[in-house]
Amino acid sequence: MANKSFAPLWLGVWCAVLYRNQLLLSRRSDLNQWALPGGRLDQGERISEAAIREVMEETGIQARQPLPVGLYYLSGWRRLNILFTARARTYTPRQKTDETRANQFFPVDALPSIPLAQPVSDALAQRVSSFRVLSFSRATNWRLKGQFARRYAANWLRGKPEPRFPALTIRASALIFDQVTGNVLTMRGAATRMGEIRALPRLIVYGESAPWLQLGELLHERCGISPDMTWVGLWQDAPNHRIEFVFAAAVTPNPQAHTQAEWLPPRMTAFADIDAVILAKVKPTFVNDPVWLIYHEDARQAGDVVPRYNSTIKR
Repeated sequence: MANKSFAPLWLGVWCAVLYRNQLLLSRRSDLNQWALPGGRLDQGERISEAAIREVMEETGIQARQPLPVGLYYLSGWRRLNILFTARARTYTPRQKTDETRANQFFPVDALPSIPLAQPVSDALAQRVSSFRVLSFSRATNWRLKGQFARRYAANWLRGKPEPRFPALTIRASALIFDQVTGNVLTMRGAATRMGEIRALPRLIVYGESAPWLQLGELLHERCGISPDMTWVGLWQDAPNHRIEFVFAAAVTPNPQAHTQAEWLPPRMTAFADIDAVILAKVKPTFVNDPVWLIYHEDARQAGDVVPRYNSTIKR
């Protein structure tokens, strides 16, 4: 891959909270615009809990059953927001909070003007596992950064400095099936006394571009394929600040392509780390299945496979 800056990727959340046929929106204090409740991930926090917390902090509404449905990379910001949908336990939001000028449920067919409308449209259309790059003009980026800088300064002066984004190890992996044979694309993994363990293609992702684009570059350059991927799952080890985004695709391999990978039958192959979990979770219907969310601590308590970290491909 080409040399890049390897700046960190910052994670945040949005949450589309519905009550019957109405959507909860907040009018932001800093931008004076209607938007979905959301914000950054805190240190050691589970992603779904971050979505619930942000809704409560900004609106006073208790959200329940948060489900991950979309990924949105904000170009020029090194920021990736995870979109959740949720249901409201209560209907009456606070009039305003420290972060919002107003909070209100709107009928989904009578929403106010929302500058960043794509996540709202995707949530209402029930588009599951969508992922997009959202771009802004240079002038818009400068204006927004100026408004955020004024907000940071104001909060610091009143004794409520904003927390920093946590430093995370963020990975992306791909489960690629041969749609004819059912074999799986594998890379070389760890060497053991029993022989070499295979690993799914994966890499550590940084903030210079969207995770799925970086993963696509890896698959093209080292595996000779350019698959149309679906976001299928997310694995998080919150106490140790590790997150992995999992994508899947079914392709017809090109036997003439130069590749550093090998197609192997999954039931007859020894896989390393989290790969056994991914293979168990991803079904042939993955294109239409809900996005799954696994927490490391829960998997450990349940006696499931506990991932290790020795199979990330170096860039």
